[in-house]
Amino acid sequence: LVLIRDSYQFEDAEYTMIGFTPDSDGPHKLIVGLGGTQSAPQSFDYSFTLQRGALARTVATQGHGVVILDFSGADNYPDYAGAAELFGNPTDFSGARAKVCEEWVRQGTGVIAGINKLCARDDFDCSSGIALFGLSMGAGVAVQTSKLLTTPPVNALLTTQFSPLLGAGEPVFESTTGGPG
Repeated sequence: LVLIRDSYQFEDAEYTMIGFTPDSDGPHKLIVGLGGTQSAPQSFDYSFTLQRGALARTVATQGHGVVILDFSGADNYPDYAGAAELFGNPTDFSGARAKVCEEWVRQGTGVIAGINKLCARDDFDCSSGIALFGLSMGAGVAVQTSKLLTTPPVNALLTTQFSPLLGAGEPVFESTTGGPG
């Protein structure tokens, strides 16, 4: 296996990309993974370390490249962008929704910058599409990315452990019950 450690730019910041490609002639199909909430680049590296074995097995058995992308806002769940409107007096659901949607779009747009850089590499062939995997918050970002990305197309999308906070999590619970859950 060949270790890939690269970065991409989005909104004047640099984000890490780590993964593997087969140790064979490419180009290879691309699988992009997005993790859950991360508080610092060190936690991104730790997250990759935990997933390293599964990624290596996927590359070895399938012959695809697998790269985990760090992304803008990975340290702050997008649904919190509308918290002031949601908890304001009076509550502004429309304003909250607009800010939350805008933040999900911003994060998906940032991931596309990383995907575009990966697809420009000689070791990946994205011409027939890519696969996206998202865990927790990364699942929501993967869904948003798949809606925004047209070239290359997203041919496969797998999400797990995702529940939007505005619809099912703490902010709504706290506003309806008056306290943490």
